[in-house]
Amino acid sequence: MKSNKKQQKRQQERHDDPDLEPLNKKNDEQVIETDEGVIKNRSSQKEEKKSYQSNQSDGSRIQKRQSQDQENWSDDSAEEANQIDDLKHEEKADVWNATINMVKGFVGIGILALPSGFAKSGWLGGLIIFLLCAGMVLYLSLQMMDAANKRKSQARGVTQFSVEVLGQEKELLVNIFLFGIQIGICVAYVIFFTTYFQESLCFFVDYDRTTNVCGSRVPSLLISLIIVTPTIFIRHMSKLKTWSMFSNSLILISMLVVFISCFFKMDTSYITSDKISAIRWGEMGSAIGLFVFAFEGTTLYFEIRSSMQEPTEFKKVLNYSLYIGIALYGCIGLSGYLAFGSGVRDIILFNFPMTNPLYVFIQIFYCIAILLSYPLQMFPLVNILEQKLLERIVNEKNKQKTNSQPQKKSQQGVDQSQHHNQGNQQADDRQDNQESDASEGNALNLLTQYDDEIKNSFYQQSMILRVASLLFIFFFAIVFKRLTVFLNLIGSIGGCFFAFILPVIVYEYSMPEASQKKIYFHRGLLVLGVIFSFFGTLSSLRDIYRSL
Repeated sequence: MKSNKKQQKRQQERHDDPDLEPLNKKNDEQVIETDEGVIKNRSSQKEEKKSYQSNQSDGSRIQKRQSQDQENWSDDSAEEANQIDDLKHEEKADVWNATINMVKGFVGIGILALPSGFAKSGWLGGLIIFLLCAGMVLYLSLQMMDAANKRKSQARGVTQFSVEVLGQEKELLVNIFLFGIQIGICVAYVIFFTTYFQESLCFFVDYDRTTNVCGSRVPSLLISLIIVTPTIFIRHMSKLKTWSMFSNSLILISMLVVFISCFFKMDTSYITSDKISAIRWGEMGSAIGLFVFAFEGTTLYFEIRSSMQEPTEFKKVLNYSLYIGIALYGCIGLSGYLAFGSGVRDIILFNFPMTNPLYVFIQIFYCIAILLSYPLQMFPLVNILEQKLLERIVNEKNKQKTNSQPQKKSQQGVDQSQHHNQGNQQADDRQDNQESDASEGNALNLLTQYDDEIKNSFYQQSMILRVASLLFIFFFAIVFKRLTVFLNLIGSIGGCFFAFILPVIVYEYSMPEASQKKIYFHRGLLVLGVIFSFFGTLSSLRDIYRSL
């Protein structure tokens, strides 16, 4: 009886123990009749309990390690994630603010070369070509926005919208032209810096031309390189918001002073004199690219559209900004040519004497404004390269992890390996999603989703990439000594593609129900744009050959 009571008490203890719950059902079926059997069964039970608790402890450690890794990952990326959240929750622009941003996108380095464009084509020929290019840009830009509104596109860049309409296979083509025009803008800025510093050195250091400082471009290139280099390491454009507004003010002040000075210096009697020409057929091709390049903001449409409270209102922004830009271009270009005649410089700022403190300050203001705008122009170029760099680094790391995974012999090792394989599979799935969205954000947005090893590798290689890009841009600045020749080449190739060719193609794909009359009209504009591109490129290559 005592033995039976002890047996019942031990069975009750096993039922009350939660750690042995899986074993109770099995133990209840066992019948123990002797004290010897009870002792053996209890010993077996203790071993099973230890094994069960050990497995449970291993699972807890794995789960705890996963939780700790996740917390470490979250802590490491918290700062960058907060910066991305700030960008995502950035206040949307209204029509007025978007118009200001769009005008700033149009008014850049190209406006300074417009008087030279009128000098190459003649005041009448230049006016006709300029108004024709401006009308085509305005009309085709509005048509492309109609296509975007119809598709209810949320594209944040011209490449993304082109992929939506034309397919993924056209992404490379659009990126090549976008890459080319952004490089062109950056090179044009560097040429402006070097020209300005060379003019300044000639006047202040070598006024009597007694040294070789004025004749050599090396000092001006070194000064430009020293000043520009720190700006290429700015990664977050939000840090330039205040400086961008400051540069806008400097540019507007400079343009106002230039226009007023040209207006009072302008002599309408030049029209009937030998100092200017009405039409210059032989040099007209050299002006086409300059007029098209002036509308360099055509690549920024979708960035500004996506930043608005009501993206469908972007057509108003486009109308306002293009009308302002066309009026400003016409006034500066035509008045500058009528003011200085055939003696107009490639950059009209350098036509004004540096003996006048006002013009010295205006040149300094514009140079500072261009310097502050340089990172904004460099950002799209570097972003394209850094996205490809990040994709390559991630692929290499995944291959290394796959090839170096250790093989475990024990069942516990197999379980852990399976767990890691599942984690790697989830990481691969996340990587596929991130790569598919790569065109929608910059590389820093995607970088927050990876571990420290990938981040460190990316930052190191990104520094090298940015320096290499800067040296590549300076190389072109050395080759192309004259700004107008280079601007004509970029405007004739990249500018004509984004202003005349791409809008026609995406509209026709997006609007299959358009009338045949409208389709033929658009194709006529497309042919005219191709003709402009051909003659502009041919004239640029001829001018480059002459300058060798």
